[in-house]
Amino acid sequence: MAVVGKSFNLGGKLDIPSAGTAVQLTSTQIGVEVLIIEADEGNGSKKVYVGDSSVSATKYATVLAAGESITLRVSSGWPVNQLDISTVYVDTSSNGADVQWSYM
Repeated sequence: MAVVGKSFNLGGKLDIPSAGTAVQLTSTQIGVEVLIIEADEGNGSKKVYVGDSSVSATKYATVLAAGESITLRVSSGWPVNQLDISTVYVDTSSNGADVQWSYM
């Protein structure tokens, strides 16, 4: 899908050191139209839970296995048709899972 005038930015790689502890993707407010979160292929059987600040193994928006990803597209939101990445958190089923994220 080509989007004129838009480019993807690599957000980074994030380590989730402890299962049961929500980790914020970034503390910086960044308004985006598209956010992609991918569970690292090296996670093995570790699951990654994606949600808000209360994300856990029992409360999440989606769960990702190793190598899986989710693309979040915003049609309306903060401030105008954008998602604030600092409101997205991840947790893991076992210590030491990693995620990569990028945005547009």
